[in-house]
Amino acid sequence: MLWSHPVSPGDRLIIRFTHSVDKTDVDEVIRVGKEELIIDSTVYQSFGAGLPSTLHDRETMKLEGGKMRIDHINRSQKSIDLFIGQVVANHKLVVDGKVIPLKKLSPPGTSVRLSVGRENLFSYLRRCLFSGGTLAFSE
Repeated sequence: MLWSHPVSPGDRLIIRFTHSVDKTDVDEVIRVGKEELIIDSTVYQSFGAGLPSTLHDRETMKLEGGKMRIDHINRSQKSIDLFIGQVVANHKLVVDGKVIPLKKLSPPGTSVRLSVGRENLFSYLRRCLFSGGTLAFSE
């Protein structure tokens, strides 16, 4: 385990990266479920390669503060795998207002997995003493 943090269902976090073409930030807003992560919304400045341009199901799109925002994505994931960008992406995790550059957890070009789960009391206490909680990045 590279990093962990205590969370509760309903908490939100952001995976932030720089778009390789537009060089603007993209925020993927993630909501914590019981034992899953739910992709809640995405925020970006302009349409570009790999960014959503169509809506699905109950998704809505609006212009907010000069940025596009797609809400109600509601895609449940047991885990989210990321390759830490080597050149432009500069992936970051934003939790409780704290910005954590992923390249400080693992070298650029490596993959990490973000997941959430419950722990038994012994594991939780051990993890809290050394690293903090149950939202976790692992290699």
